[in-house]
Amino acid sequence: MVPAAGILLTVDEASAAMENSAHKLARDLLRLGELNEASRIAEDEIRRVDDCGNTTEIWQHRFIRTEIMRSCGRTEEALKYLESQGSLNPPEGSDTESCARLEMHRGYCYGLLGRYGARVRCSLRPRLGRGMPVYLSFCARCTNVKR
Repeated sequence: MVPAAGILLTVDEASAAMENSAHKLARDLLRLGELNEASRIAEDEIRRVDDCGNTTEIWQHRFIRTEIMRSCGRTEEALKYLESQGSLNPPEGSDTESCARLEMHRGYCYGLLGRYGARVRCSLRPRLGRGMPVYLSFCARCTNVKR
């Protein structure tokens, strides 16, 4: 345990806090239009794990990378990156937020590229259990939930 301002944290907790602060900083920089700095932070975090893994934290940085690519007009590259990471290192099964965000970013890329007929497969479908609210309209269609 590492003492920090009178609080005892495990190494895992300290690491998670640092990852969250890096994500928050990168997100804030992205919102301010500071793409180079946001990219540097996201790339450092992605590189730290060799762009492998499927935790929520790494997916947060992948989404920032994707948003920067799209902002720079590299939508096709962003889509290919999402497709490859989505199949090689899909989000953890319990991480429904990252699963939903992956589908949202993919769908947005398809829309920007004018591929309206492209069918976006919903990776949430096998993970949705009975009684779990479906709050995304495209997921409602994929899971046969009536509106």
